[in-house]
Amino acid sequence: MSVKIWPLEFNKEDYIELFKEAVNDDVALNVVTGIKRNNIVKETVKAVKEIAATYKLDYSDIAILYPNKDNKGLRYYIQHWVKMMLDENNIPYAITQEKEDGMGVTISNNKGVVVAPIDAIAGLEFKAVILTGLYPCSYAFDGNEHRIKLKDWESACELREEERAVVEDQIAKIYKAYCRANEVLYVLSDAETGTIIDDIVVSSEEKQIDQYVDSIFDDILKCVAI
Repeated sequence: MSVKIWPLEFNKEDYIELFKEAVNDDVALNVVTGIKRNNIVKETVKAVKEIAATYKLDYSDIAILYPNKDNKGLRYYIQHWVKMMLDENNIPYAITQEKEDGMGVTISNNKGVVVAPIDAIAGLEFKAVILTGLYPCSYAFDGNEHRIKLKDWESACELREEERAVVEDQIAKIYKAYCRANEVLYVLSDAETGTIIDDIVVSSEEKQIDQYVDSIFDDILKCVAI
């Protein structure tokens, strides 16, 4: 896999190209966009069950990652909601804990699904990753805590430098999550349709389609060989 260079400018084409190539060809990719924010937790736990059953993975092989654990301004508390839903479904989960020496993190439960903000798993990789909780990334907040919908790249480029830096940081977090999956990646997006985050996630669907087409050709070739 070639080394990817992070865009030096806030440019749509550069980011979309980066995300199209973010996933290794041998990683099974499933991208679902347009999920309503009130359904995101249900879809996330459904994905846990599906991955465990389809790919024969233990819960401890799966990580649920999100850019931020909450956003009080939007009344969005993804970490709390996910834990509640896992409890309701009797699915064990683990949280990350910083090591005493401050160097890296440990996992609290080696039998449970890892539930963590993306920044909390620095240096860790998992067989399966579920990226979720993207709704807050549809917005930026100005100095008065007024929310600004990131409806297009042109208006996003006109944000103040400190506001755009926050947006760029959110995009970088999402990219990190893409790179943490070794075998399976589910991207479940409740980002607002038509926003720049939605653009980025939708672009990775093209990779998913390519993988599906390749699998069909592989099946055809197998049949021909038989």
